Amino acid sequence: MKKQSKLILFIILIAGITLFTAACGNKLDEGDFLTAVDTAVAETDTAKAAILQQTVDAEAAFTPTYTPAPTSTNTPIPEPTSTSTTEPGDFEPPLVQVSLDTNCRSGPGKVYPYLGGLFIGEESTVHGIDPSGAWYYIANPDIEDEYCWIWGYYAETTGDTEPLPIYTPGPTPDTAPSFNAEFRELETCNGSWRVEFTIDNTGPVTLESISVHVLDTVTDEQTGLSQMNSFMAAGGCDLAANEDLLFPGESGFTISFDLSEDPRDHYSFATITACTQENMAGNCFVSEFAFTP
Repeated sequence: MKKQSKLILFIILIAGITLFTAACGNKLDEGDFLTAVDTAVAETDTAKAAILQQTVDAEAAFTPTYTPAPTSTNTPIPEPTSTSTTEPGDFEPPLVQVSLDTNCRSGPGKVYPYLGGLFIGEESTVHGIDPSGAWYYIANPDIEDEYCWIWGYYAETTGDTEPLPIYTPGPTPDTAPSFNAEFRELETCNGSWRVEFTIDNTGPVTLESISVHVLDTVTDEQTGLSQMNSFMAAGGCDLAANEDLLFPGESGFTISFDLSEDPRDHYSFATITACTQENMAGNCFVSEFAFTP
């Protein structure tokens, strides 16, 4: 910019000299004047081009370079595989017991379906561990020739666990529960009424807890709000059926305590929630429907 200003000043100076010369009666040669002007204009254009190039270079220096986002390298988790070179039969599998009743699942985590349980006083054999070393792959105590995973926090092993193969977990299963619920019957006990329902586990995971809420729209009485870690029905004042777990494809019962008035022929609403873990934890599914006992 300084060079350009000097050139413009130069042109003004030439014009001033011309006027001064004319005023003094001295005639400036026309050819010399035009040559000087052309030279000044040319140098001005050169200066402008240099300044423009500097601007372009400066912008290029501060313009960020576009880098495409890296392509995801995530791949599906493979089926359980062992990283051990120890062949089955090369060592005696260690034994395992638990200090607290422990669920046995299809994979190393609570998101995997329940397959059985290792309870206090029972014993099983360990056939592998997960990469974290926190879960044991054991012979299922409840199903012959089947295997499942237990959390090792309450586990006590006997024998050499060093040669155990390390299993990479398979894909995380679909853990969204679902069920169908229908009104079953009414039971009465000591002047109060219990509403019973049938529960069909239509989802891919085991249901471990349930709660029931019933609204009688005629009396505006609400009942239920029961929260249970089992699936039960009543026979009068006694329990007619009681299942701790509801496996996929199985059917069970649930009950709502207690209505003070006879709800027969009353238009009512039921809200039933079942979850994949005890105490209404894990993934839950809610069914709401109208019924008339």
